[in-house]
Amino acid sequence: LRGAVRAASWGDLAPSRGPLTLHSVDLSLQVRNRSAVIPPVELRLGGAVFELAGSCGFDGTADLESTADLQHIDRRWVENRDPDTGRAARFFLSGPLSALRATSDVQPQQTNP
Repeated sequence: LRGAVRAASWGDLAPSRGPLTLHSVDLSLQVRNRSAVIPPVELRLGGAVFELAGSCGFDGTADLESTADLQHIDRRWVENRDPDTGRAARFFLSGPLSALRATSDVQPQQTNP
């Protein structure tokens, strides 16, 4: 969650007071050209909703696109750079699975409250 907030340049979140729960989802992977293709899937974590799609190579590197909606996150903001901004952004995750990098080459999307 904090990585998504940083990638969108929204500020910072307070640390979680307890464990976060990732709700279960049905996921079907397609294996093609030495990689697993992840079709669009919705993940819910700590009040946030992530839509994720992309691929992960058999060598352990991933190339994923995600949309994060943090409007209903269940943590308080320590630093809120723009409190009037909607909390949805598109970003990309890439690199080795053990050290994914989040980048954003588009501006955060405005959402209607």
